[in-house]
Amino acid sequence: MLVALGAGLLGPALSGSWTAQLPRVAPPGLLPRVTALDAMTFNAASLAGPALAGLVACAARSSPPAPA
Repeated sequence: MLVALGAGLLGPALSGSWTAQLPRVAPPGLLPRVTALDAMTFNAASLAGPALAGLVACAARSSPPAPA
């Protein structure tokens, strides 16, 4: 639970700081494409992450209980 809380609190700060560094690591001619790719991967992860977590939760719920 603490890991999820820490990731939730620090995720926006870390992703924002990475985006701010793009002009330093990308060639000037590719900066618009790199910025678009960064935004696309962030949005894809924002959509896919909760969906995958839901699938894992459903799979964990439907499995038989472990023997004691």
